[in-house]
Amino acid sequence: MKRPPITEALARLALSMVSNPGAYILLIGSGVSRSAGIPTGWEVVGALLRRLAVALGETDPKDPFAWYEERFGNAPSYSAVVEQLAAKPAERTGLLAPFFEASADERQQGLKVPTRAHRAIAELVRLGLVRVIVTTNFDRLLEIAVEEAGITPTVVSTDDDLFGIPPLTLVRCLIIKAHGDYRDTRIRNTADEVAALDPMVAERLTALFGEYGIVVSGWSAEFDVGLRAVIESGGAGRFARYWTSRSALGGPAQELAGRIDATVIPIEEADAFFSALVEAAKSLQAMTAKRPLDEAVTVATAKRLLADPSGHISLDELVVAETEETRRVAETPLPTEMTTPEHFRDWLDLLVEGSSGLARLFASAGFYGTVAQVPMLVRSLVRLTSWGITGGIVIAFQARLLPALLATYAAGVAAVASSNYAVLAELLRARVPHTNPRYPGDDDTMPVPLVLTAVSVLDHNAMNGVLNINLEKKTKYYTPASVWLQSMVRELLRDLIPGEAEFERAFDRFEVLLAMRYLEDGGYGLPTGPYGYRGNRAMVGRGVPEQMLAELDRDGPGWPPVAGGVFASVDAARAAFEQLTKRLGQFDYR
Repeated sequence: MKRPPITEALARLALSMVSNPGAYILLIGSGVSRSAGIPTGWEVVGALLRRLAVALGETDPKDPFAWYEERFGNAPSYSAVVEQLAAKPAERTGLLAPFFEASADERQQGLKVPTRAHRAIAELVRLGLVRVIVTTNFDRLLEIAVEEAGITPTVVSTDDDLFGIPPLTLVRCLIIKAHGDYRDTRIRNTADEVAALDPMVAERLTALFGEYGIVVSGWSAEFDVGLRAVIESGGAGRFARYWTSRSALGGPAQELAGRIDATVIPIEEADAFFSALVEAAKSLQAMTAKRPLDEAVTVATAKRLLADPSGHISLDELVVAETEETRRVAETPLPTEMTTPEHFRDWLDLLVEGSSGLARLFASAGFYGTVAQVPMLVRSLVRLTSWGITGGIVIAFQARLLPALLATYAAGVAAVASSNYAVLAELLRARVPHTNPRYPGDDDTMPVPLVLTAVSVLDHNAMNGVLNINLEKKTKYYTPASVWLQSMVRELLRDLIPGEAEFERAFDRFEVLLAMRYLEDGGYGLPTGPYGYRGNRAMVGRGVPEQMLAELDRDGPGWPPVAGGVFASVDAARAAFEQLTKRLGQFDYR
């Protein structure tokens, strides 16, 4: 699906949101729910009037509003019509629910469920960029989307709801339904009804609109005299006002936009606009993140404790704390949409950002640590691989192991770079939980190499898509998961391994050893990486694996991976090399 260009106005809005988290109110109208198949309040009244006519024994009128005025002598109001059709509250819920709640068939068709716009808005809430949403809609799609993002919103639709709500500083998400909720017959629908809001709701909105910026979407302002007056009373405000529109603003909207000095942003659809806004905001958050300073302090502390035999308890506590922080990020609800490479990239970016601190701790332990400290690392991996099998998008679920994979690679590559093969051996021989049904057995744990490889955690096709984002000439990567992972690990180990050639050598050798352990542990297939074709291997048959085999032949039992315990003997290592080169021969890298 084509994303809209990041216009100057959208970029300015994203920057202001990131710089001032929670400083903008979203004003959402029926246009945002329209693509979900939700009728407007006026359409609901019309449908109810036709039902009323039929219930009274008359034919279905062509103009139900004219029929009602002729029959009853006054214009129809939402409340009066609902009460005529359903006397009891329970009956009214049953009467109105089909207009706003999806049936099984509608759900299959994607109707009356949160749209991309609703989910993007919920993501802005989850990111802490939006805390207040004002809507004229009667449906609950915003509430559902925010709840699915893991946040319980505080919902206000009448004066009654304002009593007892906590201070705004303590509310993750406040949704104010200016015209009410469909489950309450007091909702405002006719011109007379929307001429004024509930007094306390109007007072609260007046204060909010005066203090906060505003982003309007899907609202025409045509009949909402009361809400227009409340917004206008806030004036130009302390923060900017933005008004998105698919066409030129109508008279009332244009007049109001001028009075509050709103910047009009032309859009094609709300789905694309809010998706682009989320993408821009995430990119800006990544640039301005303060996490690197925290990580630097954490890593410096870890290095000091690694060198101090008496500091093992403090080091363990440091790893546990960082593991739990990483776990908290990984517990973010799985994405519900994964139709573009950008969707998958965003999920990966979230996991990488949330686990980089832990991965750098693992790198320090791999580079400087001892065998006695490996159980501490393994406990962390167990915590980050204990997910069980749940529903959801498969590639998103698999990628939930990325924090554990990133930590394992960071420790492994660092250990190879410092020839700390005893630590590497203990790490690769450890066992962690698995959820992959391809490996049936009585034990619910497996060796690390069978669980944490780039190809098992990161989908091949999806990673090719991620690597080709923003590239005019698309490239087909042989090992996209490993290529992407190498770029991530490079940044984590830059302070430990400054040289590019030195890092690439350590990365390739770690992947070769990981693949060999994978084969020795009985794995199917082969976790491939750039080591399979680097060094002109495909052309002359001599690359990283062949160089390492030559070293084994030269050093025998003194070959560091054998001496360190990665392999039990020279014969075991040679057998693993034989399996590796045999399976690599099945790949055509030319």
